[in-house]
Amino acid sequence: DKLPGIVYGGNLPATPIELEHNPIFYALRKEKFHASILTMELDGKEELVVLRAFQMHPYKPQVMHIDFQRIAADEKVTMRVPLHF
Repeated sequence: DKLPGIVYGGNLPATPIELEHNPIFYALRKEKFHASILTMELDGKEELVVLRAFQMHPYKPQVMHIDFQRIAADEKVTMRVPLHF
């Protein structure tokens, strides 16, 4: 199954994407996925992105949509990071 999404930010137009559902579904179960800088290939170029939002089906174990934000290595990024003691 395919998962629709979007990549936005970085002074570039928003880019609709389509990902394989299951790898994203299982990655979302891991805390580090929510706070990691990811490398994504878009139009033949690698871009740095972070997860910004996702929507789950109300009763099925299914991701409905996912949003990523582009980031630049020289820009500040504010995000929540889980801490465990």
